[in-house]
Amino acid sequence: HFVYLFLLDKDKKHRIITISTRLTLIIILEISAYFVTKDKFNYIVVLAMIYFAILIGNILSCILNKNYLLAVGFFLFMLCDLNIGLNIIITDSSTWIYKLITSFNYAWLFYVPSQIIIGLNNKKIKFKNYEI
Repeated sequence: HFVYLFLLDKDKKHRIITISTRLTLIIILEISAYFVTKDKFNYIVVLAMIYFAILIGNILSCILNKNYLLAVGFFLFMLCDLNIGLNIIITDSSTWIYKLITSFNYAWLFYVPSQIIIGLNNKKIKFKNYEI
């Protein structure tokens, strides 16, 4: 979605603001993740935070562009990914959150509607020799 918006945007100043905002979000999430995970901070955490920052950036850009339905789709997609991440991270079966997230596969509850909403918001862009 970011690439889509980036290619669609003609204003160079707006492009720079968009990229700097997303990079700032990535840096903030990486620093936060480092302080939370400390000894367990590795490349997987780095990649997860980049992915999470891109997803949050997409949600924010949809809200700013007044495309609220697509923002809901990305939000549901993020909830799906958070559920999967919690299933991997939380292994102590005595906690209430473990019992909550393993009692039902919530990922599909969020994933299916997110894909339908994102798919219904598909718009084609035409460039010189190809179409996205």
